[in-house]
Amino acid sequence: MARNQINLNRFRKIYPQIRKSPEYWIKDAHIREVKELQMSAGVGTFTTGVTLNSPIVIASAKGTDSNVNVWVYNTIGTPGSTWQIQIAASDTSYDGFVHVVVAEGNP
Repeated sequence: MARNQINLNRFRKIYPQIRKSPEYWIKDAHIREVKELQMSAGVGTFTTGVTLNSPIVIASAKGTDSNVNVWVYNTIGTPGSTWQIQIAASDTSYDGFVHVVVAEGNP
């Protein structure tokens, strides 16, 4: 019996055109500042002590009893200088501590 159809995809090998090596973010080299920030009325502000080109800011509430969401509300500054970072909380009456990690995004 003769074959009527040939599956051409079965013999085709497709390779990506551009091969990229993975880039790894070295945590120890890029972390510039770690701070514990006191928040009052759900808002906290601080200025970085080091100059940064583009900061990456991570914030998390401290303690098991602090059931709030915290986020980076605003970053104000220019590349190559210090930055003013504002942290906000979901509970506007939150008076507690927040851990803030500031890293360099573009060294």
